[in-house]
Amino acid sequence: MDMLLDPLLDSIEIVWVPASDAQSSTFNHFFARSARFEWINAVGVHLQVKVKNGIYSDIDSKMHQRVEENVRGVLQRALPSLEVLSSLSKGFLAKSLCDFHTWKTSNPLEEILNGTTAEAPSLCFSSSFPLKHESDSFYNKIIRGGKGESIDNEFSVVERALYETKRSFRTAPKEHKLTVVRFGRGSASPDITEVEYLEAWIARPSDTKESWDAVIPVGEAERNVLVVTAIAQERDLETLECIWLRRDGKRVAPASLPFVEEIQVPETTAAASIKTNISGEGFHRRYTVDVTISGPENCGGEPEGRTILVRVPISSTAYIDLDEIRRVERFNEVKLLSFAKHIEIERPSPVSSQHVVGLEFTMLSNNQAHIEFPIHFRYQAPSESDLYRQASVIAPDIFLLCRGGSSSANKTKLSSDGVMQSYLQDWGLSSQTPSHSGSHWLRLVTTFPLPVAVVLTPVGYLPSDWLVSSVTLLCASMGAALLLLVSIKRGKRGQSSTKAN
Repeated sequence: MDMLLDPLLDSIEIVWVPASDAQSSTFNHFFARSARFEWINAVGVHLQVKVKNGIYSDIDSKMHQRVEENVRGVLQRALPSLEVLSSLSKGFLAKSLCDFHTWKTSNPLEEILNGTTAEAPSLCFSSSFPLKHESDSFYNKIIRGGKGESIDNEFSVVERALYETKRSFRTAPKEHKLTVVRFGRGSASPDITEVEYLEAWIARPSDTKESWDAVIPVGEAERNVLVVTAIAQERDLETLECIWLRRDGKRVAPASLPFVEEIQVPETTAAASIKTNISGEGFHRRYTVDVTISGPENCGGEPEGRTILVRVPISSTAYIDLDEIRRVERFNEVKLLSFAKHIEIERPSPVSSQHVVGLEFTMLSNNQAHIEFPIHFRYQAPSESDLYRQASVIAPDIFLLCRGGSSSANKTKLSSDGVMQSYLQDWGLSSQTPSHSGSHWLRLVTTFPLPVAVVLTPVGYLPSDWLVSSVTLLCASMGAALLLLVSIKRGKRGQSSTKAN
């Protein structure tokens, strides 16, 4: 690509997480544990921009605007059909808490602000949007596009290349779980921007006798493909059954299939049941989260008193009043982690920015927590046809602090197959994952991604504009006349009193 990343940036990553009820032990126990992908537990389109280490002090408001302009330019040039481009107005990127697997204390915000070493968490920007299914969107055409569909020259070179990459799999009966597009610096030269595409989906034969090769035509693919199934856990080892492995257009898996690989997956997640709800009426409501953690047994320490961090993405249609949170913080009910000192609460939605707020809570019962905090909604632009507009709230990410112990086996047990090892590294499951001998954080993952909450907020109704204006003018005129009448009467009374004296 000839559209370069800003020197401040390391990468731009977009993650699509669709609503899915397809279950897969392979995905949940293997790919979902990847420390590479931050936003895989909430339905939506998640944009993350990573900044180079050690330059946090340079990111002032002008630098922030410069980063936004560069990101917007790269995406407009590379992915012009991206469904969220129209939402990338000023303030669409928020400073965020990222790289959870590198957090070592109960205050990752301080680690980012004071980090001076290569191991410290890096600053990143992020934003989240609801997933739209518009007919000509990138998600609908490139990711979900079916057999027989075609794309024209209005799509970019990058989009057409990605479309051709997926051509062989468009007829396969599958359900998408995760799609990632990453723009990073080239391995050969930092002046080259490389585009990486990763996709995970679940496929099942309609007939148990049908071969996998017939269901998923990987033999026709010219790109890198890994087809895996059948994970079984025994002690700390998980068995990954590989039924097809393709690299650079050639099949490289052993002739005897299935090929079984024993893998010691890094412990970066904990299974949990999470339920979210928004209660109340009008513009001021309560966001509640009920969490039940299924382990982990190796977290260390007592279950009671553990710390939970809720990373809340706030769109331009909503806000959290930080002063309100700070008043509650004095009673040790919550701890606020925010890059922003204040969030403007009076601005309407069209001119508001996105924010990411961290809220820390203490678990008061065994592996269960009830979390509650206030959330407010902004005034939106008036409508020609509707009395209400939707305000979308993306589900938060939740992390658990383990203050002691070590994560189970962080070294991936690999065979001499370098191709398999490269796949593990692509998905953030490298054997070089550092071990956790002290405090570390785990991301809570659910069987299915958490849905987007939709709240209907009242808006101005433009066809009634003349009525509202007329009534407002009438009331204002009557009020002015009443004040004038009262002042005249008081003036006359004053004159009468003066004459009497």
